[in-house]
Amino acid sequence: MWLHFLSALPARAFRLFSFALVTSLLSACGGGADGDGDDGETLSVTFAYMGSLQLLRPSVMAPQISGFNDRTPNCILVSGRIPTGLTMGGDCTISGVALESGAFPFVVSVGASGISNRLDFQGSVLVFGPSVTYMLPDADNGLFSQYAVGDPVDIAPVNAIFWSPGLATRITYSIESGQLPPGLTTALSQPANLPAIPGATYTFTATNLTTPGKGLPAGLSLDPATGTLSGCATEGPAREQFNIRTAVLIAGRSSQIDTPVWIETVSPVDFIYVFGQRLANQPAVWSLEIRPNVTRPDLVLNYSFRIDPATPLPAGLSIDPATGTVSGTPTQAFTGDIGVIARVSGDQGATFERTIILSMLIN
Repeated sequence: MWLHFLSALPARAFRLFSFALVTSLLSACGGGADGDGDDGETLSVTFAYMGSLQLLRPSVMAPQISGFNDRTPNCILVSGRIPTGLTMGGDCTISGVALESGAFPFVVSVGASGISNRLDFQGSVLVFGPSVTYMLPDADNGLFSQYAVGDPVDIAPVNAIFWSPGLATRITYSIESGQLPPGLTTALSQPANLPAIPGATYTFTATNLTTPGKGLPAGLSLDPATGTLSGCATEGPAREQFNIRTAVLIAGRSSQIDTPVWIETVSPVDFIYVFGQRLANQPAVWSLEIRPNVTRPDLVLNYSFRIDPATPLPAGLSIDPATGTVSGTPTQAFTGDIGVIARVSGDQGATFERTIILSMLIN
């Protein structure tokens, strides 16, 4: 859900009107206490919480924000609630370990430093937990399966539809209503992954379909005995398709199943320069917003920034290699895109570079 603050009123008008989809403005205080003044400013911004979280997983959900320029946004939870185990920081980021699943609507009051009004925004946090789905063998239309008296029955639930269990996760089951036929029972708990067929031997292999001959992304490995894909990717960003082949040997008879899987390594952060007009021969600043894109709040990242030689900065401007902030006093008008190369290194050796586009309009 996107929330738009659109410049539609003079800077002195700073009342805010809130609906399911809000169209309004944020006004900066001017020379007087009521917001009047020649230096008054109306911001046009977007604010939204996107995506979902998983039960019992360390999570970070930062709102997608743009248009605040150099002002610092802040949030206050007005009504509703977020899941137990999560907290909303003053910077609007929701983080922690969710201890309950479901949809949790709330209203948050959004403001920013130096802004004379606030907005009540309706949002929601969606937390996925294990789903209990039974895939019945030889079922009629997937709903019913027939067994004769004396037939062995062993039907395991599928739990990983929207939720990915950890390697040590155990799930406890109980009958909510009704009763099982005499002679059948349900295990009170079991590992979250489906049990193996007794007496079967499994072998798992991965083949890169996107780049033949190339293996898994550096840092990742596939356990040939269990099929577990694990590790920390140390290269990217990239998106490749692999074929996971499961070879099964039962009582001297072999069979195999091919499963196509996409593996995408993405940037652990997003970089955004907020577009804005600047004046020649006047001090100017373009700040870089760095937004986490991972569910590991403990991840340590290091950054460095440089200008792409193919798109040099206008005269009078320079870049801070540590923060990516571009500043200075431009000596002439300029309109165009500047390429900023960001280099990111992680705490487990992963390093990658990506180019950020800084659109400049200097009059």
